[in-house]
Amino acid sequence: MIVAGSYENQPVQVYTCTESACSQFDAIQPVSGSQRFSFNVAIDGTLVAAHDYETGEVHVFSCASSPCVSYLSGAITTQANNDYGLSFSQNLLVVGNANVSGYMVLDCSTSSCSPVSGSPLVIAGMTPMGVVSISNGLVAAAFNDGILSYVYFFTCSAAAGCVQLNGSVSTQNILPSLSVSESVVAIGLHDLGTVEQGGVIMASCDLVAGSCSESVPLFSSSEAVAGDEFGWAVGLSGSSLVVGAWATNSRGGVAYTYACNATYCEQVGTSFTYTGDQAQNNFGGVIGIAGSLVVIEAEAYPSNLGKGAVCMFRLSKLASLHY
Repeated sequence: MIVAGSYENQPVQVYTCTESACSQFDAIQPVSGSQRFSFNVAIDGTLVAAHDYETGEVHVFSCASSPCVSYLSGAITTQANNDYGLSFSQNLLVVGNANVSGYMVLDCSTSSCSPVSGSPLVIAGMTPMGVVSISNGLVAAAFNDGILSYVYFFTCSAAAGCVQLNGSVSTQNILPSLSVSESVVAIGLHDLGTVEQGGVIMASCDLVAGSCSESVPLFSSSEAVAGDEFGWAVGLSGSSLVVGAWATNSRGGVAYTYACNATYCEQVGTSFTYTGDQAQNNFGGVIGIAGSLVVIEAEAYPSNLGKGAVCMFRLSKLASLHY
């Protein structure tokens, strides 16, 4: 199951997909009083979260059957008119409200979606940047000290709460993109000062020792050039990494594929592009991986008209190249 949101006050589109086709499961309509109902969306199994940018409300729905129904009796309330990310894994919903108190971690195993002990996630002297990713209880979250930005790491569970891990990774003064898989984190840096081709850093966490550190230094694609915004979005699943560069080819956009081990990432396979490689689609601005499928947004499709499209690709051919 995949979900697609909209910048405007539009329904959340819910699809069920196989490796060959997707069919619409439901369209979750905006709730009363919403203004940008599906600005950010996240999915965990059959639970769907939708964030309204202007009201600051997060609504959670159950899509165990069609039509999807409200999972919460009300909404999760955060600061209005503020960018923040959503990430959802194993019933833990992380809400990252930028420039406020911290990252909320909620246990949605029941319809109360109650705060987990140790939430919100904060770093003394740091401001949350609203960028977060969670997978199997490992959380990566971005903070800024007013000069530089950093990614910090936490483990969270409903039973034990949230605990900060030792270590952090500097992202200069860049709003990063993040993707967590198992004990590894991909950190995309799309704007490296005057050299805007961008890059990616990989971090690895030893959950027994309770620490995380950089494992693969900053790298980029040999095909990327200044202005491509390489690293704007990253998607990680096991050792498969997909990196978006939405400004490539007159904003037509490209997504590059990598096979990674503990210390190195190698570009492999054929880059993903939107069919026809039209300019100004902004393809590669959002990336998700579900099983063997890669989901990539083409936000401005067709050719900067802004209707938007979600593109599906198979990862199966890349899997044989892992090492």
